[in-house]
Amino acid sequence: MELKAKYSTKDHVGKVVATDPALGSAASAGQSVTVYYGVNASATHDLFTVNMDGSANSMGYDGNPSGIEATTGTYCHKGSDTGCITIGNEKAQGCTGDSCTRVTSSQAPHQPLLSCGWYQAICAYDPAVTSYDGSSYLMMGDTGTLDITTVRQLEMGYCGTGKSWNWGFDVETEDCTASGGKGYQMDDVWYVYVPVGGDIAAVERAGYFDTAVMKKAKSQAKPDADIPYIVARDPSLYKTRRAAFSDLPSEPDSDPINPFISYLGEKHRLAVKPAPSDATAYYLVENPLDSRRLDTFTTIDAKTIKQGDTNESSKAGSSAKANASSSSTSKSDSGNATSPSAKPNATSTAKGNYTPAQVTAAINRGNFSLIAGKYCQIKSETPDYCMTIDSAGRMQASGESDTRGVEQLNTSARDEGMGGVWVQAPESYFGCIRDDGTVDHVNTDCISADMVIPYEFDYYPDPLNANWDALQASEKPQDNTPFLILATVTMTPSPQDQDFLKYVFYKVS
Repeated sequence: MELKAKYSTKDHVGKVVATDPALGSAASAGQSVTVYYGVNASATHDLFTVNMDGSANSMGYDGNPSGIEATTGTYCHKGSDTGCITIGNEKAQGCTGDSCTRVTSSQAPHQPLLSCGWYQAICAYDPAVTSYDGSSYLMMGDTGTLDITTVRQLEMGYCGTGKSWNWGFDVETEDCTASGGKGYQMDDVWYVYVPVGGDIAAVERAGYFDTAVMKKAKSQAKPDADIPYIVARDPSLYKTRRAAFSDLPSEPDSDPINPFISYLGEKHRLAVKPAPSDATAYYLVENPLDSRRLDTFTTIDAKTIKQGDTNESSKAGSSAKANASSSSTSKSDSGNATSPSAKPNATSTAKGNYTPAQVTAAINRGNFSLIAGKYCQIKSETPDYCMTIDSAGRMQASGESDTRGVEQLNTSARDEGMGGVWVQAPESYFGCIRDDGTVDHVNTDCISADMVIPYEFDYYPDPLNANWDALQASEKPQDNTPFLILATVTMTPSPQDQDFLKYVFYKVS
């Protein structure tokens, strides 16, 4: 068993807030179990501390999720069914090493998130140090808050006029000869993460947020300090999302300065908009465990549980009790708390299909009924190859070629913005096929031919309304039957592939 910290509401600090596999689901033989317990802003330094040189004051990010995994969850505006952001774990396709898992956002699928300006280097945390290489990362201060952004925002630029998100151009190593030149652009992801107990007032006083939006926020209610929340930079509030190198200042012998990197201390930084308020905050939608489902378990002292080797978050709140009893905010067997939530709307679209936002919100509250059913590759050479998903999120394949068995899907779906919803099972289901056809979830060092990855797929609940043009699809669906595109070790169908609709799984019942 492994114990990991997770930012939680005030009522659930020190208590079990989640498990992997999910409570009540079956664990495979040899499968590890992770228990997540709630922490607040006082744990931030410990969450991100890694003893990379043996000293007590060494903070770093080594390519693994590390402390940022504590931010995973769905965050929504109060009273909103659609205004949500999901931060979740994602396993790199086909990866078998120790650094395969990354934390990503629904606003930037497949793009690793981080909380300091170096992806695989030391952030040099020390009580006496307040900045590193000109940047003052919020995690280095004493506010308990975090800046969160993508690697691409820090390292990549654009080349040519192309699409607005034509990433993959490394400004440090590559020349650009395309019409339109090269420059920087604003990513959709720049978050200020405020755990319970975070001193957001100090961040405001430091000038992190734009002066004009600060004045507007003063007329609005303050954020609820008892719930973790995100203040997300809104690109629509800026005059431009692109800046050509020719228009930007630069230091001697260096690239032009990127104005979209908004760490404090960055020269020519654009201050963040909007400012924190109850209206702008994305609040954590917490699904705490229900004590009525845990009456056979005893209280566990967190200090008696073995900590994970790759996640030093064991230091955070190590004296906390992983109390298996839920607080009085639990209202039903689903364990929903009274924090703001993205309640899935029971009504469907005019065509009778649910929207991606509705599906995402429902799954992230543990309700899989909107995607429950049987799905088959009815247009392929293997029409009997099917997937079944029940209302509890248990997924299983039929067909001799798929030996994965039943897997419990995560309650961390991600609306990808083009009509698809990304859904996956925990990475603990990763394994290798034994000689007898069973799956070994402990020894995972095998060639790709013997590799088994957890179920993960893009789900299209309303295909006719998906943005196939933006996806550059080779063909478009002719009817509105929901379908899923399943990821495999050897091939994951892409909308750009010829005849890709032959290989999707259509809902048949």
